[in-house]
Amino acid sequence: MIANDKKKAQLSEEMQQLYFQVLAIVIRRVKYPEWVTFEDIFEFEEEYYFYRNDLAMVFQNLASLKSLHSLTLNEIQRAFDFVKQNNIRSMKISDVELPLFLLYHLHQVIPN
Repeated sequence: MIANDKKKAQLSEEMQQLYFQVLAIVIRRVKYPEWVTFEDIFEFEEEYYFYRNDLAMVFQNLASLKSLHSLTLNEIQRAFDFVKQNNIRSMKISDVELPLFLLYHLHQVIPN
């Protein structure tokens, strides 16, 4: 019975690739663009924040797929590794904020 459940939980290589591609798109889009200044919020920046919140919900839905947790964790680890390998003081705020954003939203889907 347990072996049968494991077979159901495993996805094909094609489905994992599709998941990875969608996850990569969401991560790329959720990263702050260079035109975001964090000072005066213009109308298009406000629209971007709504868009980013929607992307956060998509990320949470992707992260909640139990059979693909390892792929999600690997991407978050890759984002943290990028920060660790560079001088944080010379990095863009968007590069430093991205792994924190992902980790925060991953935490939102972890059951209590």
